[in-house]
Amino acid sequence: MLERSHQRHRRIHLAAAGLALALPLAALTACSSSDEPDAESTAQAIPSDFVDTDDTEVLAEDGLPQDFPRDTVDLIDGEMQSASRDGKGKNVSFAVLISTDASAEEAVSDAISRLEAKGWEAQTTIDDPANPGPQVLSNDDGGQVVLTYIPFQGMSSVSYGIFP
Repeated sequence: MLERSHQRHRRIHLAAAGLALALPLAALTACSSSDEPDAESTAQAIPSDFVDTDDTEVLAEDGLPQDFPRDTVDLIDGEMQSASRDGKGKNVSFAVLISTDASAEEAVSDAISRLEAKGWEAQTTIDDPANPGPQVLSNDDGGQVVLTYIPFQGMSSVSYGIFP
């Protein structure tokens, strides 16, 4: 029991740290080292066995990763700003950021209500409805969702850290 509590506490800290940082996407490119326009490129393709294809993120039509837990996580309505997946196997996590015209209180309360309807249980309470702090929800399977309110360009945004 203590080990599970420690794992849950560690997940919360990891989620908070992960939400505080933006995950930049990097693209691999190859360039010619010569500034001459007619120079022949010496760039070579990266061998396919060098690229870890398990980490390739494939997004579905809704903009979420293919294996996003849609059946257990209901997101608020709004404009999806970003969605990503990290990890492998049982250590998979997801990060989603959605902007909405709703107030801070409405956005976070809606997010909590939608998750509770899917079986998640709130582990925290909202102290300041106008500026809600991070909210943690868990489910019977040991999963956790960390919701963070982020004011963004005059809109309310809700960041989801999902650890199924």
